[in-house]
Amino acid sequence: MRMILLTLTAALVGAGCTLPSQEGGTFREPDQIKIFRAGPEDAPEGTCWGQDESPAVVETVTVQVVERPAQLDAAGQVIEPARLRTEQRQRIVQSREAVWFETPCPEVFTSDFVESLQRGLALRDIYLGPAHGEMDRATRDAIRVFQKPMGLNSPVLSMVAARKLGLVAYSRDDIKRF
Repeated sequence: MRMILLTLTAALVGAGCTLPSQEGGTFREPDQIKIFRAGPEDAPEGTCWGQDESPAVVETVTVQVVERPAQLDAAGQVIEPARLRTEQRQRIVQSREAVWFETPCPEVFTSDFVESLQRGLALRDIYLGPAHGEMDRATRDAIRVFQKPMGLNSPVLSMVAARKLGLVAYSRDDIKRF
């Protein structure tokens, strides 16, 4: 029994400490962040991608269902009122949607890069911790807050956010758009 517990513990610890791979890179945190090298179909080769999912919008409607109609006499007077049942029905107003966005590749996230990221977020009063170079929960939460006004609710740093923070250079194609 003890051997099984040790094996299980080792497997769980090992699962939380994966290194970047070809399909997706991860950071060493309990709730891992995934960066994909294979993004949307039209993704340029050599780029990395994050994925954000907008949740479905569900509407709940309460309706009264007639179980038995009212009983009326010949003059139209109610002898026995109708019996009603309350039901709640849900319908999807907007389906869940996956959104791909370009992100720096895992090898970019060196300790120095993450320290610069933390300093940039701290200058904007979003990140309150020390610039220690580790991609921890506080850093991911600050990334999410920074990107939210850009329409992205993700702790994965987008390329757009990295450029706005001055962490990644603009490409020639980006400059031509201005």
